Amino acid sequence: MSDREFVVDPFTQTEVRVPSGIWPEQAIEHARRSRNGELRRIRFFLDWGHRYPLWEDGSDGYTKEPGDYGLSADLGERLHAWYQTWAQHCSPEHGWSDEQLHQVWLVAGHRLANEVELEVYDFADVIREFDR
Repeated sequence: MSDREFVVDPFTQTEVRVPSGIWPEQAIEHARRSRNGELRRIRFFLDWGHRYPLWEDGSDGYTKEPGDYGLSADLGERLHAWYQTWAQHCSPEHGWSDEQLHQVWLVAGHRLANEVELEVYDFADVIREFDR
């Protein structure tokens, strides 16, 4: 695997980001599939009533679960735990009960989104919408 952050796409001659844990060849193929509209778009955010931060427009069922993407069981459990923290400490009326916990939660969310990105890299992009 690569320690480089970017690789040059031989087709477009543009730099392509290579996430940690991804081979440069995978990043080039990912860029090709993205250009051709072949990648699914997983929206990563939370909403009341759905215990995972996984959503996908234009698919069978808008709400998704870890098994829909073949995510590892451990990652699925941690995604649900992240949801539970949010549900217990953030209310629609008042926001977060503790700003320090909110900041820790945001960092954890980015780590989880990175892990989801790695596990679905060959067929999807992960769009982070939880920190807006």
